Parts: sequence; C-alpha cells; structure tokens
Amino acid sequence: MKKHIFILALLLLPMLANAEEVEIDGINYNLISKGNVAKVIAKSTKYSGDISIPSKIVHEGKEYKVGLIGSGAFSSCSDLVSINLPNSLTNIENSAFNGCTSLISVDIPDGVLIIGDYSFSGCNGLTNVTIPNSVLSLGGRSFLNCSGLTSITIPNSVTSIGQAAFSGCTGLTSVTIGNNVKSIGYDAFNRCTNLSAVHISDLAAWCNIQFDNNISNPLSLAKHLYLNDVEIKDLIIPYGMTHIKWGVFSGVTGFTSITIPNSVTSIDDSAFKGCI
Repeated sequence: MKKHIFILALLLLPMLANAEEVEIDGINYNLISKGNVAKVIAKSTKYSGDISIPSKIVHEGKEYKVGLIGSGAFSSCSDLVSINLPNSLTNIENSAFNGCTSLISVDIPDGVLIIGDYSFSGCNGLTNVTIPNSVLSLGGRSFLNCSGLTSITIPNSVTSIGQAAFSGCTGLTSVTIGNNVKSIGYDAFNRCTNLSAVHISDLAAWCNIQFDNNISNPLSLAKHLYLNDVEIKDLIIPYGMTHIKWGVFSGVTGFTSITIPNSVTSIDDSAFKGCI
C-alpha cells in the first residue's frame, strides 16, 4: 500500500509543476495541464455555508476534471456547513477538512482512493460519514476527535487504517471492519470510550490483522465481537489458521468458550488477554 501511495505521489509531482491557480464561481483551483486535472485549494477568505464542487470546470476554453481536494483546502473553515463532492474525485489530501467544526455530514464519492492524514480531523460536528468501496487507505488521524460520529463502516476495499485514525471519537458506539484490512495503526481507537460493538463478516480475515498496539484494536474497548450481526459467544477459530496474532481477541468479555483447531501452531502474546 505504501508503495502504491508513493507511486501516486511521484506521478503527481510533474503535474503540479505545471499548475496554474484560478478562481471559478468562488472556488480556487490549481489547474494541472498534464491530464487536464483541477485540484481544489485554499483561498485567503475561508469557505463557508453550503459548497458544491463540480465534477469539471472550463477555463479559457479548456475543460478540466476536478480530481483532488488539496492539502488544507478547507482547513479551519469553521463556518462550512455542507460540502457536495463530485464523482470525479480520486484523492482527499492531508488536512483537507481539518477543523471544519460546523460540517455535519459528508458523502465521499465512489472513486476516491486515498483519504489523507488529518483529512477530517477536528470535525466534531460530523455525525455521518460514508466511506465508499473504492478507498484503499485511511490516513493517520483522518477522523481524529470526530466526537459526533456514532458508527463507522470500513469497506472491504480498505487495506490499512492509519495511526490514531479514530482517536477521540467519543460518540462512536460501533465499528464495522472490512475483510481486506491488513493493518490498524497505533492508537487508532484511543479514547473511543463508548465503543461497545465490533462487526465483521470474515473471522479468518479478522485473525490476520496486524495491530500496532492494544488500542489499535477496537475490541479492546468494545469487548463484544459480532460475526454477520450475531454476537460471538462460542468462538471457533477457523480450521486452516496456523497463527493467532498478538492481541487479536484481547479484552473480549462476550466469549463463553474458545475452540482452537489442530492447524494452529502458534499463539502470540496477549491474543486472549482479559477474556474473563
């Protein structure tokens, strides 16, 4: 995944070298000549109210696809109430909506690949976020202190969740983790004090997640694991698993029995710590 992001960054570098800044209908853009791509950027007076970003713009007779929300484009726009994002987007860059405290909901369009670091950090009024099944990774602290969120679904397309991605989401009560998540970063769910349920649909996939520390695993706070919306009481590790990873079931209080098949050859430290 890091390799893919690095390659994407390299591809964007020559584009940005040829960027021209313009303002169209109250929105500032960098126009990138290579590929005719427009990138939404910040402006000296903060955006406010209800904003709708078009999927394409025309400047001097040339059409540009709006493909990126740039780093800090809407950062600290505390009077931004709503944002309509176009289906043409592929990337929401670092701190794009950081500190938009009046933003209540956002629909991230299908086609977005990367949600950057701090992208929605501090949006404490945010109560609803839809992450589409095109996103590959969630950046570090991407939803830090979004205390209004009550639930979040990580789609199957996501392979990594960054450090402290949901730290401070004190209103979060449930989280659904997709089947292709391979790693969850340090303190990803730190201070999610009301978390009470983790939902999955593939137990083997869950067993293969690499957690950076105890609080990167939402189960350490939620205590209850649901498979296809049914709480697991009698845990049966899928046959064929050979390794139970560190902390994967740490803190779960809902289990009454655990069955480990003969295929398992190693169990890491803290795999079942606190399963009282």
